[in-house]
Amino acid sequence: MNKFELLGRVGKVDITYKESGTCFTQISIGVTNGKKNTEGKKLYDNFYITFFNTKNSNTAERLAEEVKEGDYIRVEGKLTDNVYTPQGAEKPKHSLQLIGWGFCKVVFDEATRKYVDVKKEDGVANEGKTEQPKETTIADDEEIPF
Repeated sequence: MNKFELLGRVGKVDITYKESGTCFTQISIGVTNGKKNTEGKKLYDNFYITFFNTKNSNTAERLAEEVKEGDYIRVEGKLTDNVYTPQGAEKPKHSLQLIGWGFCKVVFDEATRKYVDVKKEDGVANEGKTEQPKETTIADDEEIPF
């Protein structure tokens, strides 16, 4: 199965519309990697994820509207391997791209010391899922890495 799930803080959010009307949103997300620098500050890995609107979903537009820099979110998606040959090169190059298909804001619950998915007023998670909110135990991570 080709699937990834990341939990981290949002960095940049860029929404773009193509001439064809296609919308896509690119975000960066900082995910703690469990290491600390010499001053004891947590270190983060940054990932860049692209979301597209489809005929069945406007995820890219909703993401740009609902998420801002510093928000903690859970992102799900798939990995794609893009193969291309640069001009003048003999060998093709590969680039790995993260394509998001779902997201949900998360908050830190002080009582349980866990991160939990935020629910909308209608009781349904941001992506229309009816499953119970996921809980993720993470060390105190209130600092924004950007």
